[in-house]
Amino acid sequence: MPKDAKDLKQMFLQKKPCQILLAAYRLEKPYVSSLMKEADTTFAHTTNILSEMEAYGLICFVIEGKIKYVKLTSLGRELARSMRSVDSLLDGKPLFKKLSNIEGSIDRLEERIKSD
Repeated sequence: MPKDAKDLKQMFLQKKPCQILLAAYRLEKPYVSSLMKEADTTFAHTTNILSEMEAYGLICFVIEGKIKYVKLTSLGRELARSMRSVDSLLDGKPLFKKLSNIEGSIDRLEERIKSD
């Protein structure tokens, strides 16, 4: 597992990991190349992000035939739903309230990761 929960918080304060996780949540059977296109990033960068997500228990890989799909774990789905909620919060609320809500969501997820 990566160093600590602060690394997880840092990962999801970046655009590409968020885009990849949300695409994995939205797509029926996401695979690395489709996530790469959704996030407009390189294959290597996408696989590095997915490896970190796997280490945190947010995703797992499922092989069907010759295709390797990305599957969100229950924790990964919860994080993706929270991120979608944050996205809707960013439409029209004061900035400090938005940031407080985001940090609270991340803190709750950190606690859940620690307890798993």
